[in-house]
Amino acid sequence: MAFIVALVTTKIHIAVVERGLTIRMPEGVPESVGKTFTSFIPGFFCAVVFGAVRLAFGFTTYGNVIDAVYTLLQTPLAGLTGSLPGFLIILVVAQLLWFVGVHGSYTVLPILFPILFPIWFSYLPENMAAAAVGEAIPHIWNISMYDFVCNGGCGCTLRLVIVMALFSKSQRYKQFSKLVLPCGIFNINEPVVFGMPLMYNFTFLIPFMLTPILSLLLAFFCIQTGLMPAPTGIIGISSMPIVAYGIMQGSWKIAVYQVVATLMSAAIWFPFFKVADNQALAEEKAAAEESATQIAA
Repeated sequence: MAFIVALVTTKIHIAVVERGLTIRMPEGVPESVGKTFTSFIPGFFCAVVFGAVRLAFGFTTYGNVIDAVYTLLQTPLAGLTGSLPGFLIILVVAQLLWFVGVHGSYTVLPILFPILFPIWFSYLPENMAAAAVGEAIPHIWNISMYDFVCNGGCGCTLRLVIVMALFSKSQRYKQFSKLVLPCGIFNINEPVVFGMPLMYNFTFLIPFMLTPILSLLLAFFCIQTGLMPAPTGIIGISSMPIVAYGIMQGSWKIAVYQVVATLMSAAIWFPFFKVADNQALAEEKAAAEESATQIAA
């Protein structure tokens, strides 16, 4: 509603001003004062329009426009994303967009987050209160469940970077890992996705899609079986490194889960990375041999 009100208000203001329906001050009046009077009539039209909307919704069963939006749009979407299948749908779509070179998080999530964030904010006090007295977290499908599959960046690419740093044979990936590892620690993976690149790179499509899905399933399994508590859903700490993030979300057990998920994802990334690394190593050897031949000639 904030977006809609801002857009409509701006359109009304522009339409009124372009038609000359403004109070014009005489020359010599300071510009700042003149602009204040210019906004009077457009502001009056905005008040009339939104007053009429408020009055109209007062005659409906919703009572007001906020409740109407919540009932017609927010509640159904919250039901979709408040479940394992809903989260999996969001995750798969986001990962596919990343793979074709579109920022998946900034494409899929801005569509849903204006609707989901108010819900997630409303969950936080109840979750924090439950955590404080040692009770089960009542709302497990909060933003942390999405953060779990983005630790190290979407696609769990920190695990790829760790594998790259530890097991690279080629100079290409040895040097590249040094550049992207600091970013990955703080869950920034654009340098890997667009720099390596992972987009349109079918060598890495399977781990890029599979690792976040398995991380989410592992988290759900651990919560359902009591191996770790559900995260409280603190918003705004998605750039925290693993372990620290888990502790801040309510338990050292969540930090342990992140370590286990990291090892699992690294094991999945490893064979696919070795294919790319061996290819890069072969290319470097071929280039070195060609250079040595040219020097000898």
